[in-house]
Amino acid sequence: MHDRADIYVGPHDFDDGDLRAPDGTPLPLRSQYKHWVEVRDLDRDLDRQLGTAREIYEALKAAGKWKLVLADDMQKVIDSFEPAKLSAAGSGWRLPGVSSGAAFTESRARAGTGS
Repeated sequence: MHDRADIYVGPHDFDDGDLRAPDGTPLPLRSQYKHWVEVRDLDRDLDRQLGTAREIYEALKAAGKWKLVLADDMQKVIDSFEPAKLSAAGSGWRLPGVSSGAAFTESRARAGTGS
């Protein structure tokens, strides 16, 4: 399934507020989500692209270590996750070497994650 997709993991150039939660609240992409995972299906199979992005998101979520956002085309938030450890500790919890969590976005044109 994954042999026809490009997957990028690394930093991003999004600013805080470039993506909004379903309630309209701006998401702090630059300040809290330092990394991005981008998924692009090479055959432009959008359902498979979203499926691949969901698999990556669910694997990161299962680890329970990072704050995550799954979004479609940087337009619509599909899901989000905040681990209990991060919630309980507030902004003081940090993954060693990373200022906080991970952002994950899936896009029909381009998909990505940032953290």
